[in-house]
Amino acid sequence: MTLSCAYSHFIALRCQDSITYAGLRGSLVDARAQGMKRQRGVAAKMFSVLAEASINLEMICQGASELTVAIVIDGEQCDAAIKAVHDGMMFDD
Repeated sequence: MTLSCAYSHFIALRCQDSITYAGLRGSLVDARAQGMKRQRGVAAKMFSVLAEASINLEMICQGASELTVAIVIDGEQCDAAIKAVHDGMMFDD
């Protein structure tokens, strides 16, 4: 099954629990998408969806390829973040 959204075609959406990065402890959520580099608003929509779900972003990173956006959140909100992004941005093809 391919997951896609109005902004881009997602290749992967995952959450890695219990990380420590730059002194922050939490979970790393990353979204990798084809077309993210060429489309405006993908990260903004992701951040808005997470804010609506009351998920605070501790840190935001973007890969050099501009195909991945990663965030660090509270470790206990990993499942909620994945669900919020999935429900807020994607639909099954």
